[in-house]
Amino acid sequence: GEQIAKHNPLARKIIAEKDAAFDDVGINGKYQYPKNIHFEPGILDLTKFIVAQDSSNYYFELQFRNLVQPGWHPEYGFQLTYAAIAIMQDSSANGRNFIGHNANFHLPDDFRAQRTIYIGGGIEIEDEKGEILAAYKSVDAKFPLGNVQKKKICFSIPQKYLGRGAENWKWWILIGAQDDHGGAGIGDFRQVARRAGEWIGGGADKDANNCNVYDFLFIDQK
Repeated sequence: GEQIAKHNPLARKIIAEKDAAFDDVGINGKYQYPKNIHFEPGILDLTKFIVAQDSSNYYFELQFRNLVQPGWHPEYGFQLTYAAIAIMQDSSANGRNFIGHNANFHLPDDFRAQRTIYIGGGIEIEDEKGEILAAYKSVDAKFPLGNVQKKKICFSIPQKYLGRGAENWKWWILIGAQDDHGGAGIGDFRQVARRAGEWIGGGADKDANNCNVYDFLFIDQK
């Protein structure tokens, strides 16, 4: 928790990218939130993505149009929002072009992620083979990832898990609804079908095997 919650106001920003508001409508432009009242408008709408670094850590900040905390897991600081950050560090290296955790999203053919970070009820970092390098499960309310007043999710990751040279990396940031399957932990992207239900999203072109991502942001540092 102390590692995840580290903050350095003097860290150098290497990314401060805005994303349009009200574009949380999925791959076909028609996605709808689940109908449960806690899925408030804007909680799946990324508006800014910031990465800073110092000599030992990367500091991430995801700003949203809205963020909620229903109270089921106060230690998270937020809930029902889910994110994946895919990082292409080297075009000549091997990597993955499929986002897991039920995102059901294929990255473009020319993008291979050597690191993928999943953010839900904690943090999970995977390598180019999909193997977990490091993970943190939110269990202590002293170290929340989210802040609903500021509508932000913030965390730090030691550089040893991601490597150096972030100024030249390419990034995909994917946002969806979180599904912890009635339990706790990192969770997955929540299902989107043709018709929205209390706990599933709607507006997809078919009933199953849909992309479960509402908002997308691509960043090319070069």
